[in-house]
Amino acid sequence: MQQRLPPLRRSPLLVARGGAAEYVASSIVESCAVALRLGADGLDLDVVNDANGLRVRPRSAPVRFSRRTAVPDASWDDLVAALPQDGVTVILRADVAEHDDIRRNLANHTSTVHPWFIVGSSNGDPKADLLATSPTFVRRSLASMPAGIERFCAETRNAGRTGIVLDDNDWTGGIVAVAHRFGLEAMVENVVQEHRMVTLLRMGIDVLSSAWPDRMASARAEHEQLIARES
Repeated sequence: MQQRLPPLRRSPLLVARGGAAEYVASSIVESCAVALRLGADGLDLDVVNDANGLRVRPRSAPVRFSRRTAVPDASWDDLVAALPQDGVTVILRADVAEHDDIRRNLANHTSTVHPWFIVGSSNGDPKADLLATSPTFVRRSLASMPAGIERFCAETRNAGRTGIVLDDNDWTGGIVAVAHRFGLEAMVENVVQEHRMVTLLRMGIDVLSSAWPDRMASARAEHEQLIARES
């Protein structure tokens, strides 16, 4: 069994990638509401600016093993209006080139939701000008880090970023420990299997993103039971 390592945050955060798109294919607003009812702490969505204003999308590409087609997008205002007033974390993904427009657009909206941001892997510079007042994670793959994970974490921390996002296949306990040593939260995406979620939580993962909110909730309950038995 994976040795248990502590996360940076008091309790790991579970965010639903695309809401509960595996179960609700008609409305992203309803999909997100269902994801929260199934046990997710927050949401992980794509955000774009288009002719209709600021809009959220469940994801830009299908998740592996997905049973559903993509849920239609919706306006940011419609989503926020349907969310609980507090206690929900919303993570938005956008290209660096779009952040200035998104920042200006969000400033025009009155909302109690203060989103986190993820910079896509196609925009490699962690020093890009992002929302300084919001937690900002940098997404990358290990294969795109020619100088290694320690150098990447150092640059990300020096740029004032909050954490790093890697695919499920890239995370190990040792890499989580490196991120934590630099004060960076470790976020994993594209997790499908519940037993793998438990392993990741034992590694000390801080934020877990999956299209399966019910599996994440079950994995957290199992992880907490393991901790209780070990105490």
